[in-house]
Amino acid sequence: MRADWTGRSLPKPSPHLLCQATAALEISPGECVFIGDSLSDMEAAQAAGVQSVGYANKPGKHTQLASVGASAITEALADLKSFI
Repeated sequence: MRADWTGRSLPKPSPHLLCQATAALEISPGECVFIGDSLSDMEAAQAAGVQSVGYANKPGKHTQLASVGASAITEALADLKSFI
């Protein structure tokens, strides 16, 4: 669970924070990339219309992240720069 600025609880994978960030930056969801290491991160990105990069930091995670629609997946933090 996460709380928004009003203190309401928003269960993961709520896209609320991603939508709030794009609005604050005055950019469209298509202009940004969200990097995460969990299935709920990828689901939140999809719900917000944001491209997602899954960080497969454990064995078997690559398959899991792909199964929920990660736009791209990497197993090395050093490679993240190439997705931005």
